[in-house]
Amino acid sequence: MPEADRHLQLHSVVCPIGYTSRKKVPVENNLQMMLGTVNHIFNNDPRRSFVYGLTIGEDSFTMSYFSRSHSVFSQPLNWVLGVKEIVTVLLFTIFATSEEMDFDPSITRTSRADVKNPLENYVYDLGNSMYYKTVRSIAEFKSLKIANRATRVWKVQRIRCKSDLTSTEGRACVLKDVWLPQNAKSEKTIQDDIFKDIDGFFSKLSNLLDSKDFSSLPAFDGLPPEMRSWVIDNLAENQYKHYFLNILHEKQGRPSKQQVKGAKVISTAEFRDPLSIDASATDSAGSDSGVPVHSNHSLRLDYTPINVQSSKPEFPYVTRRQVIFSDVCKSLYELDEFRDAMVALQGGFAGLLAMFLGGWVHRDISGGNILRVELSGVGVIADLEYAKPLEDVSGHDPKMGTSIFMAT
Repeated sequence: MPEADRHLQLHSVVCPIGYTSRKKVPVENNLQMMLGTVNHIFNNDPRRSFVYGLTIGEDSFTMSYFSRSHSVFSQPLNWVLGVKEIVTVLLFTIFATSEEMDFDPSITRTSRADVKNPLENYVYDLGNSMYYKTVRSIAEFKSLKIANRATRVWKVQRIRCKSDLTSTEGRACVLKDVWLPQNAKSEKTIQDDIFKDIDGFFSKLSNLLDSKDFSSLPAFDGLPPEMRSWVIDNLAENQYKHYFLNILHEKQGRPSKQQVKGAKVISTAEFRDPLSIDASATDSAGSDSGVPVHSNHSLRLDYTPINVQSSKPEFPYVTRRQVIFSDVCKSLYELDEFRDAMVALQGGFAGLLAMFLGGWVHRDISGGNILRVELSGVGVIADLEYAKPLEDVSGHDPKMGTSIFMAT
């Protein structure tokens, strides 16, 4: 056996198991033992939606469940008194299918000679005979928290047959793989709503150009005269769409599991939102649209209700979304030339201005969401998942955004 094959790879770990010889170990400590391994599994294998874990003590046995929504663990089971439950869990773990252990069947790991990095060997099945093989990773945001958006962005190539990776068709495009709240609108739906409102704005504007009385359009009326002329020349007649990404296809996966009835929340600091962690390392609501961050902070368990003060916490149940964009881009962070950066900023500004005129706010702006299209060289604004109409006052969202771009 080759030396490289003798080392266990994270993508091969089905259920991590921890062991302690101490008789009485607090359940919080049991989960802390598992957290590092589980976090590495999530960060390194896009097929995983949740992970089961087992912790074995000298006289007890604890089961745990980690997901992008929340994490749960059992009370310790005594080896003698809980033998029936222990045997049941072990049999399930041994004989469960890959899908039951939640290796997503729509994402296949492959062995390819043209890609040396094992983290880039995947084929996504988006349904309707649409298969995309990953070419390279554009962005992976390895968070300190398990419960987060877990955004992965790939450069991908469509293939005609899942079993034939050489059967490529069309040009390369981009796939974004992200976890979002279960009841959230899809990015395509949000973009269509934004475009509808922008079209409505320009329809009203066209009726006022002769009179030049724009008082009924306060957003436009408040712009300097030269900016008004620029808007008419560069954004009207669907020109604004050049400053947004073109969405080819979307897929929504299975939602996360619901919270177990009767489960209680652990309210110790280790299980709260790690607000004390450097703001540049993680966003306050799981937004991870910034640059990948390397941090020396210790990992913390993120069994975090939205309202940690509530006796009945609410958990943000999430679902997996996969979006295909037609153009390969580079974020503002990746641009080496000042000229390219200014083009990206100009395009991002144009997209945000169009949204503002249509009555929308982006709510998650950062350098990772301002892009330059490689083929056309145009700057665009991206990541519309959190965009909302300015007048939308329904509900209350947790504080969200990219920390270094947020008001204090």
